[in-house]
Amino acid sequence: MVAPIQVALAADIVDPARRMGLDNRTWDMTFQGLLALVPNAPGGGSVFLKSDTPDAVHIHCSSLSPGQSVPNYDHSFAEICVFRPSAGQDAGPPLVHVESIDLDLQLGDVEAVDTLPWGGLQPVVDSPHMRCLSFSHYGLGGANFEVSKRMLCSVLRRSQLTWALESGKLQFKNYCPGLTENPVTRADILSVTTEHTIDGTTIALDIAEQAEWLLRPVHSRFKADADTTKEHYLRKLVTNRTSGVSTDAVSGTALSTADSVQDTAVEQIWEAAEGDGPGDEQGEETGGVSDEESIHGRRHRTGMGI
Repeated sequence: MVAPIQVALAADIVDPARRMGLDNRTWDMTFQGLLALVPNAPGGGSVFLKSDTPDAVHIHCSSLSPGQSVPNYDHSFAEICVFRPSAGQDAGPPLVHVESIDLDLQLGDVEAVDTLPWGGLQPVVDSPHMRCLSFSHYGLGGANFEVSKRMLCSVLRRSQLTWALESGKLQFKNYCPGLTENPVTRADILSVTTEHTIDGTTIALDIAEQAEWLLRPVHSRFKADADTTKEHYLRKLVTNRTSGVSTDAVSGTALSTADSVQDTAVEQIWEAAEGDGPGDEQGEETGGVSDEESIHGRRHRTGMGI
C-alpha cells in the first residue's frame, strides 16, 4: 500500500528512525503495516512525537480529507513504544527496537474488521523483543469498543491474529477513566467460560457473548456504571433469555448471524491441541506516563507536531 502523501511527509519530517535510533527497515514495516489498517485509503493523517512520551511515536490516519464531514468514516490511532537501552547498559537487547503497539481503531463499517490485513505487522510483532500488540477501547458502546469486540470474536474463532495469540503478546485494554482493569490476555481468552450460572439458571454463551463478557470490567467505579460489569451483563442475558429478547438487544451490538450461532465447543479444540504456550505478558505501557495519560493524550492530536 502506497503511503498517503500527507502521512508520508509527516513521517519524513518527524523521522522516528533517525530521532529514536530505530533501524529504517523496522520502522518501514511498522509504518506500512499500520497504514494498511484503514480500509479506505487515508485522506489525512499525522505522525508526531510528544515531549511527555519521548520513547513513543504516535500515528493518526483518517479516511477523511481535511474539511470533509462524513457520518461514518475510518480512523486509527497507534502508539508505537520504542525501547532504547540506557547508556552503559550491559544486559538486555543491544539494539533499539519496537516494544509495543497500542491500537485504537474506529471503523464506519465494523464488518471490515474481518478482512483487515495483519500480515504487514506480523514480522514486527514476531520479534523476540516485542512485548505486546494491544487493542484499546474507552468504555462500552463506542466505535473502538465495537472494533475490539469484533476482533476478539475473530480471535475466539481462531480466524485472525492466531499467531499473536499463540505468542502471548495480544491484549485488549479498557481505558475507562478512573477504572483500572487488567487487560484481556492470552490466558483469559484460552480459559474463557462458556457457561455461567446466575441465581440457579445456567446459560451458555456464544462467541459474541463471550467476547463482550471478556471486555466488560469486573467492577464499576460509580453506581451509575454498575450496568457495565460482567455480572450485570450475565444477569441481563438471563433475564432476556427467559423473555425471548435477542443478544443484540442486550449488548447494543449487531454482529453477523455467524457470530451468534457459533458452536462454542469447537473453539476449545485449539486449546486442547496446543497445550500451554509462551508465558502471558503482564507488563503495562512504557514511556514514563500512565496508560490513561498515554492514550488519552493523543486522541485529539491532528497536526504534524514534533
